[in-house]
Amino acid sequence: MASAARPVPGFDDRQAARQFAAEPERRLIASIRSGETRCNDPKAWIRELESTVAQILAGELDGNFTIWQRMHLFRTGECVPLLAA
Repeated sequence: MASAARPVPGFDDRQAARQFAAEPERRLIASIRSGETRCNDPKAWIRELESTVAQILAGELDGNFTIWQRMHLFRTGECVPLLAA
């Protein structure tokens, strides 16, 4: 599987960052379809993940910490922890 885009320090393209943030969901969809990942209702899970990808790309989840964290990682190369040390 192709690797996701690498973080680019100082890069501030929100749509490219959203594409990067949606990549884990896309990989999971591919994994479910290939049979590598199994679940009770794969069709429902895929629908939910596709909806999440659409929301990420539309910017509807920019305020979600996980999505913001992935976008921040893409733009700066820094992974911000949920709880500071």
